[in-house]
Amino acid sequence: MTRGRAGHRIAIVDPIDDCNASSANALLKILEEPPADTTFLLVSHRPGSLLPTIKSRCFQVALRPIADADVRAVLERAGADPALIERAILLAGGKLRRAFEAMLLGEGGSLGLLQAWLADPSGPAAQRLAIADLLGGDRDSAELRFARDIIADWIADAARSAAASGDRARLASANELWDKAWLSLADADEYNLDMRQTLVAILDAIRKHHQLSLAPSAL
Repeated sequence: MTRGRAGHRIAIVDPIDDCNASSANALLKILEEPPADTTFLLVSHRPGSLLPTIKSRCFQVALRPIADADVRAVLERAGADPALIERAILLAGGKLRRAFEAMLLGEGGSLGLLQAWLADPSGPAAQRLAIADLLGGDRDSAELRFARDIIADWIADAARSAAASGDRARLASANELWDKAWLSLADADEYNLDMRQTLVAILDAIRKHHQLSLAPSAL
């Protein structure tokens, strides 16, 4: 689009992972001959799946979670309620945006139940059903958005752990789990599917991966 006023422009594509082949190729043409005084920020959660031609025209900057102590320091400087800081840090996962959003959450324990279950996903099916009922009732709730981030973080950690162990079966399972969770949530959003059932299926897949990680062959 033609700029409306003078000055430097910044275009943010977040996430570029959602681009289909046509939109990715269209963006590539712009990156090959970028307009003057314009910076493009492409946010990717799966950089390995991007077109090599797009990656070759960008500077890659890996963003990592920051330490809990740094999150606490920022919240304290911002004047956050001391009584809520520890819970916000626990939910933040090293992400400042999530920490500030956590300060706005109510005192409901649904996210705490999810985190407790993820610490040991071998509990009975009733636990998974209860968590899915609590989080999936309102698809637009802040709790559900947090839950999706927490689940994604857990799967990413599982994949890193599997890669570090050199266990190919665990790594393949973690990659399959990531794809299943990503596609299931995307389908639920696009087709307005029952979020409770979607969460039940994802939590069950997490349980199965956890069982594989405990198998003797994976140790």
